[in-house]
Amino acid sequence: KRGFPPSIPADAVLQFDVELIALIRANYWQKLVKGILPLVGMAMVPALLGLIGYHLYKKANRPKVSKKKLKEEKRNK
Repeated sequence: KRGFPPSIPADAVLQFDVELIALIRANYWQKLVKGILPLVGMAMVPALLGLIGYHLYKKANRPKVSKKKLKEEKRNK
């Protein structure tokens, strides 16, 4: 089917002309960054979750000091 803007049929075949402006070969560093960055991003999530879990574990195992004792210590100084 053929159509002209503003009404183009839903099942019409669209053809586009594309022009390549430039083609540059990737150097060593660009290849390295493209290979490593996704791995670093994937490794960051479990690492951050592990650090958060470690922090919460340490925080839970600290001896708890009541606010009353802290106030008494401040008064005695």
